[in-house]
Amino acid sequence: MSTPPDFKHLVQPFQNSPGPSFPKDVGLILAGGESKRFGTDKALFQAPGQPAQVVQVAEAMASNVRQIIISANNNNCKALSQLFKHQPHVTIIKDQAPFAGQGPLSGIYAACVHENRPVQFLMAATDYNHIESDLLAQLSTVPNCYAVLEDRAHYTIAHFETDLARIKPLWPKMIGT
Repeated sequence: MSTPPDFKHLVQPFQNSPGPSFPKDVGLILAGGESKRFGTDKALFQAPGQPAQVVQVAEAMASNVRQIIISANNNNCKALSQLFKHQPHVTIIKDQAPFAGQGPLSGIYAACVHENRPVQFLMAATDYNHIESDLLAQLSTVPNCYAVLEDRAHYTIAHFETDLARIKPLWPKMIGT
């Protein structure tokens, strides 16, 4: 079994990023991927003796945000809702048109629709089940940044602000109109 990557203290600001204009308050876990290469749903996958990967990411994120949104797909939404049904600070949402099936942007868009206001997101994909709370805490102190490991950018471990007004201009590019 390979050793999980050490993401501690590896934070890189996005180029030309302004500072935050509102406080960070929402965790976003991307769990809506198709998991084609993995062969089974990554969010719900449980290694022996471990909780589901999405639960591990939520546990690492929980102390750094007041609310967690988990962006699901049509196939895992019901199972994720059942998994987190007793956690009132966790909300499960589904990808939405026009960005459904468009990778991480699907989850970001769905979260912006759900919040319907400018939001400071602390985001991690469910793939990063070995992520530690202290990395997320460090990310949350740097405006508009993402994690880097051995010169490799991990854009789905990030801290950024956005809203629907910033995403809507991407529609024509993403949906081909």
